[in-house]
Amino acid sequence: ALPVWGEIYVRWELGVLAELGFGLDLSRCAVTGTTEALTHVSPRSGRAVSTAAAQPFLDRLLPLSGFLIGGGGGGGGMAEIAAGLRLTGWFLGRHLSALPPARIRLAEDVARAAAATSSLSAPTPATAATGTAGLRRMA
Repeated sequence: ALPVWGEIYVRWELGVLAELGFGLDLSRCAVTGTTEALTHVSPRSGRAVSTAAAQPFLDRLLPLSGFLIGGGGGGGGMAEIAAGLRLTGWFLGRHLSALPPARIRLAEDVARAAAATSSLSAPTPATAATGTAGLRRMA
């Protein structure tokens, strides 16, 4: 049940960002303009980046959860929710003075659950809560 609930929560956080005037543009690639194969988000612009355009900058981009651009509906699993929380956490942390402790705990718990259920490397609890440490320097 959490993946569906988690997707709704991540979408809600995107809505909060939009209402605060910090909406993300996930509709097309910031580099090429394509609407296909969008897999990352620029932490500077908040715009989506396609797989091909992202390759040289993977260490500086945030992963884009597929459910945020393809409809979703519970198929993404905990890793997708963790990536979504990492994405929204980065922008909320950038535009707010601090994330609430409950939000940080949620991201940590989801990141731990994703790591436990996936053979893929999941974000660490600290980076899941606030984005990535390396991205902070780009703000």
